[in-house]
Amino acid sequence: MFKSRPTEWTFITHGFPGDVMSYYYVLGDDIWGGDGSLGLEEGASRSVTLPNSDIVVEDTVERWLFAAPLPYDTVGQATDVTFRVSVPSTTPRDTEVRLRIDNADLSGPVVMQRMNGNPWALEVTVRLVGPGNYAYWFEADGMGIGPQMAVDVAFADQKVNDWVVAWSSSPLAGGGDRSEYIAGFYTPDFLSPPFLELSPTTFASIERHNGSLVAISSVWNYGSINPLPVVESRGVLSASPPSREDLMAQASMAREAGLDVFMALQFNLEMSTGGIDALNGQKSAEWWDAWLGEAEKLCLWHAVLAEEMGAELIMLPGYVIHVFAQHDAYPSDEYFQEFDQRITELIGKARDIYSGKLLVSGGIREFTFQSQVDFLGVTTFDTGMPDLPPTASADEWREAYETLFIEKVDPIYERWGKPVFFYTIDPPRRVLDANDSTNEE
Repeated sequence: MFKSRPTEWTFITHGFPGDVMSYYYVLGDDIWGGDGSLGLEEGASRSVTLPNSDIVVEDTVERWLFAAPLPYDTVGQATDVTFRVSVPSTTPRDTEVRLRIDNADLSGPVVMQRMNGNPWALEVTVRLVGPGNYAYWFEADGMGIGPQMAVDVAFADQKVNDWVVAWSSSPLAGGGDRSEYIAGFYTPDFLSPPFLELSPTTFASIERHNGSLVAISSVWNYGSINPLPVVESRGVLSASPPSREDLMAQASMAREAGLDVFMALQFNLEMSTGGIDALNGQKSAEWWDAWLGEAEKLCLWHAVLAEEMGAELIMLPGYVIHVFAQHDAYPSDEYFQEFDQRITELIGKARDIYSGKLLVSGGIREFTFQSQVDFLGVTTFDTGMPDLPPTASADEWREAYETLFIEKVDPIYERWGKPVFFYTIDPPRRVLDANDSTNEE
C-alpha cells in the first residue's frame, strides 16, 4: 500500500461485480502480524461485495497484533532482531543450524530453533547493539555454510527472512550442472507509486538471494473489447500502465543491483466489461484483425524501449494476459493458420528492432510461431498445482512436481526444442485441465 496521508494508506485493485473480496492488513514484514481490531478474530479477514461501479472501502485498524516496528537512530541503542531461514530439503531433520553475525557483539554462533516443528524452517532472535549494516551467514553441522549476506538494521524488533539454496559441501537439490539455469523473481505486475521507492531494496534482496533476473511488468488495459478490441494506456479500474520513464528507472535500478531485466507485457482483460467471459468463445476475422493491429503497436513500442534499456528478455503477450486463444476461438481453420503466420511476422518485426531474447507462451501446441522465439513460457496456470496436504514433505512436493512437469511441460519442450521459461505470478487453487477454456495463464 502507498501512503496517501500521514496515517492513511491506499491500495487499488479490481474485480467483477458480485465478487466477494476477502482481505486483511499486516504491518511491516512480520507474516504473523496483522489487524487486531476489536471484533476481528486473530488472523481473520475483512470482506466486501463488489458493486457495479467503482467503490472506496475505508477501514480503521485499531491495533496491531504485535508491536509496531519503530525506527531508531541512537548509536548504541540495542534492539532485538529475528532471523528466519528456510534450508534445503536435503538437510537432515536433526541437523543443528546456527547463525553467525560477523560484526556484532556476539560471543559466537547462535543455535537456531525449528519453527512450529518444521525441520526446514528455523529462527532465532539476537540482540544487536544498534542500527547499521551487519554481515551474517548460516551454517549446518557436517554440511558447510550458506552464502554470506548482509542486512541493514533500521527498526526495533526487525525481522529478516532468508533461505539457503545449498550448503557449501552439498550439491544443489536435483544434482547436475545448473550453470545454464536462469533464476529470477516475478515481482507484482501492477505498478503503483511505491514501486519506484521500494525497487532498489527489493532488487538488492533478489540479488542477495541468488537471483539473476527480475521481471519488470507493463500491463495495458483493454479500453473495450466489443465490437472490436482497443488497447489503451489509460487506467480503467486500476492504476495506469507504467510510463516510459518509470520502466527505464526500474531497469536502471535492476542494473545497479546486478540483475538482468525481463520486460513482461500483458493485456489486462479483467478491466473490460464482462471480463474473461466476454473474451471466451469464437471471434470474427474482423475482431482478430483489429487485435493483431493493437498487439503490433503494443509489442513494437516495448521492443523499442527494451532495446534502449538493454533488456535481456521481452515477452510478447497473447490476447488473455500471457496466453493465446484456443483453436476454436478463430472463425475457421484457414484463419487459425493465417493468425499463426501473422504472429510469426510480428515476431520478425520485433527482432528487427530488438536484439535480445524473445519469449511467448507455449501453451497452444497447434501453432508454429513458437519456433521463431528463444524461450517458451509456461506458468502454474498451465500446470496447476499438486493436490497435496499441508503435512507433505519437501520430497513429496518434488516428486509431485516432477510428475506434473513430465505430463505438461516436457511435451512443450519436445514440440519445439526450445528452452522452457517457467514462471508464476499467482498459483491457481486447482489443477487445470490443459484444454480448459478458462485456462488464463
